[in-house]
Amino acid sequence: DYDRIHLAEWDAPIFFRDISTVSEEETWTGKRLKITHTPPGASKTVKTEFFATALTCEKGDLLTLFGHYYSRHKTAEARSSGRLV
Repeated sequence: DYDRIHLAEWDAPIFFRDISTVSEEETWTGKRLKITHTPPGASKTVKTEFFATALTCEKGDLLTLFGHYYSRHKTAEARSSGRLV
């Protein structure tokens, strides 16, 4: 599933298509990722924050993997809308 981010402690994944903004903040405990998104069926946006540098798996750290797959999603989105040739 390369169209979402889902951590074990979350009830549901965040789909890339539902993300409105992503920001990264450097803190003294590590890099915090802030994702603003609108869950399916919801009328309000939700802000989800977590320390991405603390999370790793066999493929690498979460921050790097998220950046890779989210940028691929945004490129595909731009191509399908005709904004990128």
